[in-house]
Amino acid sequence: MTAQCAHCGSGEHVRVVAVREGQDVWACRAHARTLAAPADDTLAALAWYQSQRRRTR
Repeated sequence: MTAQCAHCGSGEHVRVVAVREGQDVWACRAHARTLAAPADDTLAALAWYQSQRRRTR
């Protein structure tokens, strides 16, 4: 499965910006702010970290 932006469906330069209902919310650069979780959301921060680790392997 390829990660895609939850707003526009783009698959380029996407990252996890939130976790909703137990699912990672991916966003492209253009929609990251719109879809992002609050800055103090530790679950979203952990999901982002894990997504970065998967890319480096």
